[in-house]
Amino acid sequence: MSRSDFDRVYRREYVPLLRLAVVIIGDREVAEEVVHDAFTQAWKRWDALERPGGFLHRCVVNGSITAGRRRKPWPVLARRETESEPTEVLDDVLAQLPPAQRAVVVLRFWQDLPLAEIAAVLGRPLNTVKSDLRRALAALSEELER
Repeated sequence: MSRSDFDRVYRREYVPLLRLAVVIIGDREVAEEVVHDAFTQAWKRWDALERPGGFLHRCVVNGSITAGRRRKPWPVLARRETESEPTEVLDDVLAQLPPAQRAVVVLRFWQDLPLAEIAAVLGRPLNTVKSDLRRALAALSEELER
């Protein structure tokens, strides 16, 4: 693949990958670093990549999970005492999940990926992804009932 192919993939994939990373990490600056690192890794392997979009997606998800583990938790907004926007409440609740569970929820419900594809993106067994999703949904349900 050529430099123009890389440029085309960059223009097509950058914004969606950045949005994905921001949702998983909760910090735009860190998300930008993760996406930049993914494109750097793709450039190093560019001639060998058969599906650059898939490679970038996997790099961003895995990089976001790793970055989420290294940083302090998202700040939790004051809610319930005041009338909050539904998205603020959801952001708060998602922030409470471990990074891997948050990634599974985002990939399943925000990107509408089937569980088998999520397992492939994360490089985890399908049953682990199912378990993560079940635990995450239970935690989300419990938190939203409060």
